[in-house]
Amino acid sequence: MTIADAFRGFIGSRKPAAQLTEIRQRIAEAVAEVQRIDGEIARRAMAVMTGDAEAIRLCAEFKEERAEIAARIETLRLAEADRARVVAEETETARQKAAAALPMQLAKLAEKSIALDDRIMELAGNLAAVIKDKLDTDSEMGRLSGSPTFRRTLSRSGVMVRNAIEPLFRIDPSRPSAAENNLLSLKSTLYGPDAHKSLRELDQPRFDDAMPYFLSEAAAGEAQARLAARHTATTIKQIGGSWMLIRHDELFTDRAEAERTVAAAARRDIRLAIVEHGPGFRVCPAAFADAEILYAAAAAG
Repeated sequence: MTIADAFRGFIGSRKPAAQLTEIRQRIAEAVAEVQRIDGEIARRAMAVMTGDAEAIRLCAEFKEERAEIAARIETLRLAEADRARVVAEETETARQKAAAALPMQLAKLAEKSIALDDRIMELAGNLAAVIKDKLDTDSEMGRLSGSPTFRRTLSRSGVMVRNAIEPLFRIDPSRPSAAENNLLSLKSTLYGPDAHKSLRELDQPRFDDAMPYFLSEAAAGEAQARLAARHTATTIKQIGGSWMLIRHDELFTDRAEAERTVAAAARRDIRLAIVEHGPGFRVCPAAFADAEILYAAAAAG
């Protein structure tokens, strides 16, 4: 068996490293076959010593086969050495090529990293401006509405934003929120289903509770459906150029009962007012009362 024989069938279609792997596999198989033949010869040693003709014949065949395999192994060893040399040369060539390319590669990476610093600051500045606009908008809604819900939750707006964006910066999304598992060392204070909600999903309930006014009937209808899912019945009413939701739990047939509700809220520093509504009365945040009275009067006039 020549070295060319050892390569035949794969030398033209595989890289030297793959050839080396297959040659070594063939060597291992041939060595195992030699060990098997040695075992066959050993099992017949006693019979050969006693002159058993069949045992002598078989052992002679085994030895001939063993010699052929040994010659094959020797050729494969030569092929192994040749391929190992080629692989070593290729490895060294690749190492030298990588070493020569290293300065330029590092220079490009450094330039990219510095440029990304500027990009991060640009994006962070834009995000900060949007968050500030969001908080300023909430603050203005709280000031104009005097809503108890907004007074209770305004201070938590920044925390809500942090909790909502925290998953976007997790290093390993499959692991829970933790400072060490976050690119910005953020940690959410939310657990369970809330931990997977978007900012809109987290924010929507307080708007449904505190903001009864909408720019379209469709938007009012969507809020009505969300409140219905929370077992809160409402009625949609047009008021001026906007639409509003009237919660049924704000309606009273007895003014005295409505006044008791207003008094109880006042003891909790919540300012409510009573406005006439059909044959009865409605309790609403005091900041909303004047507008609703004006529109009700205009509609009646």
